[in-house]
Amino acid sequence: MLSRRSFLGSVAALPLIGTRTPWLPASERLTVGFIGVGMMGRYHLDSLLGRSEVEVVAICDVAKERIDSEVQRVEQKYAERKRSGSWKGVATYGDFRELLAHEGLDAVVISTPDHWHTIQCLLAARAKKHIFCEKPLT
Repeated sequence: MLSRRSFLGSVAALPLIGTRTPWLPASERLTVGFIGVGMMGRYHLDSLLGRSEVEVVAICDVAKERIDSEVQRVEQKYAERKRSGSWKGVATYGDFRELLAHEGLDAVVISTPDHWHTIQCLLAARAKKHIFCEKPLT
């Protein structure tokens, strides 16, 4: 199982080191949801889409055009998995609380404006999700 420390280390190190995360069997992929897919959210999404041990299953943003754009990128990346039936698609949300209730979600990447970090981190922790949050943490 991918530990919280390994997940956070791999996300932080992705731009620098490409193989930091321990390899997992396909049946043990870390399912990740994104809260906020603006500039930094897209950067983190790009970093994790290339990881075989991570599966993006949910995206949340207040701007529908951002959601649509990122869903298209995720679907292109997972086209092979979708054809084989091993990937069910990406869920979309306009409200991060709905994303946190997503069944089977392991972790969230929070890339929203700073003043949202506190409530999103608290609610994600209460929902027992692993959290990667953009600084500053509040």
